[in-house]
Amino acid sequence: DAGRRRPSVAVVGGGITAAHKVLELVGDGPAPASIHLISRHPLREQQFDTHQEWMMDRAAARRSKEVGGHGLPQRQLAFQQCGCRKERRRIIAR
Repeated sequence: DAGRRRPSVAVVGGGITAAHKVLELVGDGPAPASIHLISRHPLREQQFDTHQEWMMDRAAARRSKEVGGHGLPQRQLAFQQCGCRKERRRIIAR
C-alpha cells in the first residue's frame, strides 16, 4: 500500500556512513514513521571524514614531487616507517 509507512528507525553512529544511511532511508520507498540518528557526540560538519593529509595516495605524491611539491605528507611517511601499533595510533590521532 503506497500510503503505508514503515515503523520508526534508529540509526546509531555519528559519521558519514550513518548520515548516508539516514538519507537512504528517507529516499528509499515509503518513509519510516520517524528516523532517529543517535550519536555519542554532537554532530559536526567537516569537509572530509579524515584529515586531508591522509587523502594523498602514492601516485598523487609522485606527481607532487615531479612539479616541486613535497610528496607524501610527513604523517603518512611516519606511519609507513613505524611498525608499532601504539605509535601508529598516536600518529593518526595527531
